[in-house]
Amino acid sequence: EINQILTDRLLEDYAMADRELDRIAVEAAKLDHGNGDEVIISKQLDADLSAVVGGLVDLGRRLAANGLYDKQIVLLTKACTLYAKFSAVDDPQLAKLKLELALSHWNRDEVEFVGPLIKQSLKIMRAALENKKPGARTIDLAEVILKLGQFDRDRSSFDDAKSELNQALSHLELYEKKNGTTPSQISEIRRGRKLLAETLNAIADLERQKKDLVKAESYRARADSIKQLPDQPEGLEGN
Repeated sequence: EINQILTDRLLEDYAMADRELDRIAVEAAKLDHGNGDEVIISKQLDADLSAVVGGLVDLGRRLAANGLYDKQIVLLTKACTLYAKFSAVDDPQLAKLKLELALSHWNRDEVEFVGPLIKQSLKIMRAALENKKPGARTIDLAEVILKLGQFDRDRSSFDDAKSELNQALSHLELYEKKNGTTPSQISEIRRGRKLLAETLNAIADLERQKKDLVKAESYRARADSIKQLPDQPEGLEGN
C-alpha cells in the first residue's frame, strides 16, 4: 500500500512537470509569430526553465529508479528541446540535462542516442568551464568524461575509453585526500570519491577485457580502498 502511494505521488509529480513543460512550449511557440514581445517572453521562459531544471533531473532519476524510463525520456527530451531554445551554448544546466537523457537511453539499450548525447554534454560542459559560467564545475565535467569512457569501453573502443577514463581519473584523484568540514564540502567529497571509485572500477574492467588481470586487480583494489575512506576525518580542516 505504501509503495502504491509513493508510485501515485511520483506519477502526479510527473504529470505536473509534463504540464509545465507543455505550458512553456506553448508560450515558446509565440516567439515564432513576431508579436513584438519575443525578448520579454524569451527571458521569462528561460527563467522558468532554469528554476525547474534541477527538479526535472531529480524527478527523472526517481522515475528511472521505478523503472519508468519511457516517462523519464519524454520528460528529459522535452526539457532538453525547450531549454536549448533559450539557453546559451555553454550553459552547464543544458549539459546536465543531456547527460541525464543519455543515461536514460542507455538504460533502455538505445545506444544509438547515447554517444551523441554524451558528446554534446561534454562539449557544452567544457565550454562552460572555459567561459567560467556560473554553476560550471570540474566534478561535473569529470562525470561526463567518465560516462563517455564507460560507453566507449562497452563498445570495445578501448583506446578511446582508456584516454577518457584517465582524463576522468586526473580530475577526480584529488578527492582521495581532500577533507571538508561544511555540509557542501562533505557532499562534494562524497560525490567525488564515489565517482573516483567508479572510474577506477571502469579502468579495472577495461584492463580485464584487455586480458591484463594484474593491472585490473590493482585498480579494483584501489577502488575498494577509496570506498573505505571517511567523508570527514576528525581534526582536519577543509581544503
